[in-house]
Amino acid sequence: MRAIVRVSPGRFVRRGLAHYRREHLLVALATAVAGTVLVGALVVGDSVRGSLRAAFTERLGTADFAVLPVHSFPDLPETGLAARLAGDSGFTRYFLDPAPLYRLDGTAFRPGGHPAPVTVFGVDERFFRFHGVSGALAAGSVRISPGLRRAGLEPGEPILIRVGEPAAIAPASFFGDKEDSAVTLRRTVEPWPDPGPGPASGSFSLFPGQGPVRAVFVPLDDLRRALEEPAAGAPPGGSPPRANALLVRTRSDAVGDPAEFEAALSEAVARASGLDERGLGLRPAPAGGLVLESRSLVLSDGVLEGALAAGQRLALSAAPVLTYLATAIRTPNGGETPYSLVAGLPEDALPAVPGSADG
Repeated sequence: MRAIVRVSPGRFVRRGLAHYRREHLLVALATAVAGTVLVGALVVGDSVRGSLRAAFTERLGTADFAVLPVHSFPDLPETGLAARLAGDSGFTRYFLDPAPLYRLDGTAFRPGGHPAPVTVFGVDERFFRFHGVSGALAAGSVRISPGLRRAGLEPGEPILIRVGEPAAIAPASFFGDKEDSAVTLRRTVEPWPDPGPGPASGSFSLFPGQGPVRAVFVPLDDLRRALEEPAAGAPPGGSPPRANALLVRTRSDAVGDPAEFEAALSEAVARASGLDERGLGLRPAPAGGLVLESRSLVLSDGVLEGALAAGQRLALSAAPVLTYLATAIRTPNGGETPYSLVAGLPEDALPAVPGSADG
């Protein structure tokens, strides 16, 4: 007969641990290794994020915000977007005077060399004053970032810069410009007068990235003339000089959090922006009235709703119109008209046709 031995819970646990000690040791070691790996990954991840954040902050220089509108905006000394913001009390409560610039994608290379993708910045003395950098660019010269210097470009050497003209309508669309509108500038690289971290040596970027900055800094009016756009001092009455980016710095005595600053900036830009800044234009219609058009070809839903609401407030009749190009219009008897404009209107806005039931 087998004797029944009563075992207390404590003794049962101790004997189980002793019997399976190898298995328990392996589990403990595996748990410790896994925990160490996870903690190390978190530490490394935080370190990488911190390094990227520090590098990007350094590349921004003294800029806290960058305004990058869809369309370029006027850059006149008295009435441009930057001037209107500088005169807006809601803006100056939080921010110092902004610095406009022109930003384009392009390539740069030595004569006979291989092109490298770069960001081309058209800047003037306002950019350098904004970042506290001495020495404005001389006409006919450019400065380059350390990333391009490491690629073999040196001060005193000639450089070829190829940029495409900004297009409000994508070239791939039906109405886009299919011709190659890129222009090539031949300039001389000049050194930075007082190299330092960030923009003081050309390490300036509006977007985060892990690789070295590849940027070329061109005198703003030089770039405008190359793109066949008006430059500063152009005769009045014509198209104004333009920019497509705006750097903004928060005042040191401004009180608030980043979300409040961002909201204040958005509201100030909205107040200071007119039709031109939004890519819109008004022109008289041949038969009377006004036509609201977009440089991007199609009005957004928000713009359309706002225009119709404004027409109602002013007791004006307003109607949306969609105009497109038809490759051919054919009639049942075989007639054909190639390449005609077709417009779609609301039914109540269609003109009466003589001889019809309604006419």
